Amino acid sequence: MKLINHIVFQIFILLSVLCSQSDYEEWLKKDQQAFSEYKASVTAEYEKYEQEDKEAFEQFKREVKEKWEEFKSPNKKVYVEYDNNKESRTSIDFEEGTVTVEVLVEEDRSTEKNIIDVVLATEKLQKAVENIVKTDGEDDKPLLQNQLESTKKEEVTPENISEISKELIKEKNITMETDHEGTDGHKRKKYMVVIPLKANHLSERAKRYEKMVLKYSKQFDVEPHIVFAIIETESAFNPKAKSHIPAYGLMQLVPKSGARDAYLYVYKKDKYLSKRYLYTPEKNIELGCAYLAKIRHVYFMDIKDDEKAYICAIPAYNTGIGNVSKTLSGTTKLKPAAKVANNMSSKKLYGKLTRELQYKEARDYLERVWERKDKYKI
Repeated sequence: MKLINHIVFQIFILLSVLCSQSDYEEWLKKDQQAFSEYKASVTAEYEKYEQEDKEAFEQFKREVKEKWEEFKSPNKKVYVEYDNNKESRTSIDFEEGTVTVEVLVEEDRSTEKNIIDVVLATEKLQKAVENIVKTDGEDDKPLLQNQLESTKKEEVTPENISEISKELIKEKNITMETDHEGTDGHKRKKYMVVIPLKANHLSERAKRYEKMVLKYSKQFDVEPHIVFAIIETESAFNPKAKSHIPAYGLMQLVPKSGARDAYLYVYKKDKYLSKRYLYTPEKNIELGCAYLAKIRHVYFMDIKDDEKAYICAIPAYNTGIGNVSKTLSGTTKLKPAAKVANNMSSKKLYGKLTRELQYKEARDYLERVWERKDKYKI
């Protein structure tokens, strides 16, 4: 009898375990399904936002082209701003170090009107220069803080720009184009002036974000000089950088890939981030450092030598982990790629990637970051 009871008890335990296992598998299946549905809903929400943003941008382009022959679009290293009536345009080239201000004036062939046009254009140019100097970046500091100076080497600020603007756009520096025709059929004259930034404009912008870079490079255990070199290469420290992909901000994060991956890595939550979020310097640098850290410490964790790991991580930041792995081992799998990297010298590894990465952009990217990193060593 005791034997029978023991057998029955064992069968009961076994059935309980099987039921528990079945319940767990069912729960796991439902949990995975719920997460997949959540990811799909997040993606759908972002795609809706992206489509609305694209439509608004296309409408803006049409309005600009009504008056301008061409639409000058911002890019990673050039910020472009139009005024409300689309008659003035300011472009800041953060890499070349220039501010280009352009204004439109309705064309008239009479001599007297031409003189008036020059006066009007000069006033509009002054106003546009004053506006861009008073424009704030996403960190609530003037976008061109410590970037401009007068002929007397006086720093240009929002407080003194009204007195200095005339000096900055001296009439002898103004150029003019006639027969400038928009899609509305009206002919206009375009007046333009180019104002140089300070000689050390790049280092001034680097100093502006230094505390943020040091804070988050330490938090995520990545080399700050690598982060600085990536920012210079990605955006020339343009906080309003936007590429055609689109990628946003100082470290050029793509909402659908790098930004999403980094946010999940840091906050353990899947989320698409708005361009406003990614333009904010602190948030952009936080997620940029986190994404670099994930590439170095997670994806390429099996590469033992730090220098070799960064030689692989830098192009991966630009072109993706799979492309780097495939160049090294012929497969997108990470372990074989790490094995190849570990068995090469740093010099040979660098040479292989700068010669053999599939895309020229990625090859050039590695070279530029690697060449620039040393000047940021603290």
